[in-house]
Amino acid sequence: MQRKTLPPPPKDPQLKCDAGGLFFQWRAVKGAKHYRYRLVADSQRRVNDRTKKTSVDLGAGEPGQTYTAKVRVKRKDGLSKWANVTAKCPAAAPIPDPSVEFTINHIYGDSAHLEWSWKHLPASTRRVVILMRPKVKDGLCGWLHSGEFSLPSEGEHAEKFYPLCSDTDYYWAFAIEDTSGEIKFLKEEYFRTPPYTDQNCWLCYGPY
Repeated sequence: MQRKTLPPPPKDPQLKCDAGGLFFQWRAVKGAKHYRYRLVADSQRRVNDRTKKTSVDLGAGEPGQTYTAKVRVKRKDGLSKWANVTAKCPAAAPIPDPSVEFTINHIYGDSAHLEWSWKHLPASTRRVVILMRPKVKDGLCGWLHSGEFSLPSEGEHAEKFYPLCSDTDYYWAFAIEDTSGEIKFLKEEYFRTPPYTDQNCWLCYGPY
């Protein structure tokens, strides 16, 4: 009894995984009625289907996950063996740490022009908060100036003139609030205003 010859499996199967997802393709087999394909990850079958085309989109891939794709052809003379190919999706890019830049453009005897910019804030950030107070040892001074800003586009900046006492050390802070209401300080800095003899100003509060 003569053994039946099966059709050859599709040649040159290729599986790619990138930001666009998983893409599987192979060379056409002459006389093909259709192709059957599978996608396997962690030894579990994820996709099992058929097509008359020689390429298929298999959806999004998980970063760092290894996938095996299989394809075989159905012809009049039977069903071929599987042709296999394996690909690993690239690992997710690391999320950069948030960064804040603080610039004092001008310091006068009674005010300061401050500018700040930020990048790579966490996706959960709801708003940014700017806080300022005199530097005092007893810690009795409350926040003299504060500002709340809705989260802007990446890399945008804000600036403001603040009324300040002369000849005084100030504490400046940049904080973020996430969707749960938790506040996290990202940058803290001290600066000092120059002397200004005509100004009447208390250490913590007073007329400007």
